Amino acid sequence: MHAMNAIHIPPLMPCAPTTTVIVEAASSHVPALRDIYGHYVQTAICTMEEQVPTLAEMHRRHDALRREGLPWLVAL
Repeated sequence: MHAMNAIHIPPLMPCAPTTTVIVEAASSHVPALRDIYGHYVQTAICTMEEQVPTLAEMHRRHDALRREGLPWLVAL
């Protein structure tokens, strides 16, 4: 993660102990992204997918976006 690419969002309340940082997704984020996305594939109709993509498929999607220079952002 490059500090210059991160967007820092201050906490909503002044007493909140943490801030949220938005960064470009790294390969290490893909398993958690799959878990989160998989929940919505299984429980909602907003994804247009019927089965949770495999971890390999999620890595392929992430790599394809990176090759095209497109962002995939995550909040940490």
